Amino acid sequence: GEAKRQQLAAQEAEKRAKQEQEKAKQKELDAMNAQERAEKMRKEAEQERDAAKQKMEDAQREANEAQERAEEATREADKKRLEAEQLRKEARAREKKAFEQEAASTRKLETIQKEKAELQKDAKALSKVKEDLEKANQEKKKFEDAYKKAEADLKAAIAEKK
Repeated sequence: GEAKRQQLAAQEAEKRAKQEQEKAKQKELDAMNAQERAEKMRKEAEQERDAAKQKMEDAQREANEAQERAEEATREADKKRLEAEQLRKEARAREKKAFEQEAASTRKLETIQKEKAELQKDAKALSKVKEDLEKANQEKKKFEDAYKKAEADLKAAIAEKK
């Protein structure tokens, strides 16, 4: 009976060893599965991280481009503002010049009109002098005619006496 009991005990021990071996194998499989899952999760996390990094870089690039466009637009606007300011200055200068020219023309015109009035006065005075001169000439002629007549009368009287 003792050999039988030992044989049973040996079989039992072998059975337990086999079970332990199966458990160990299962644990190893579970560990491998867990490792695979962990690896898979690590890869997925890395992909998510890379995608997020890419998104961030894209957003950063877009922000930079928008900033550059805004700066360019600002520069353009400043340039346009300076051009407009320059055009305004030039227009003001032309307006001032035109105003000054008009004022000068007006003064010139006034001077010409004054001179014309003076000339008209001079012409009237000259006309009067001319009239006076003609009257004086007529008077002179009358006197000359009267003198000639008197001279002729005197000659006639002298001739009659002889």
